Amino acid sequence: MFNSLKSAITLLLVIFGLSVAVPAQAMGLLYTNTHYPLLATGATAKEGVAKLKVGQAKTMNYLFLVEKGDASIERIVKAQGIKKIHFVDVQEQSIFIFFRKMTVTVYGE
Repeated sequence: MFNSLKSAITLLLVIFGLSVAVPAQAMGLLYTNTHYPLLATGATAKEGVAKLKVGQAKTMNYLFLVEKGDASIERIVKAQGIKKIHFVDVQEQSIFIFFRKMTVTVYGE
């Protein structure tokens, strides 16, 4: 009985530890699908938001053991030729500890 209780508490602590080890604005323990702003410069587009250049990059994580990808703003800006960043958004999707995807979107001129 005592060993079962000790094992259950250990498992809960491990699950809690995994859930707080990953930085996120909003993260559900079992499932997450959220969008949030990362950066807004206050710059305005002369031709409207629809005319801005848009670049995206993502990272993928499997079982919190392997993370792959480059979602850096620097990489996105270079790939899309963005000279002036207007804002940056992030989308995070996760399913418990099995899968996590983070997509960074940069908007600019």
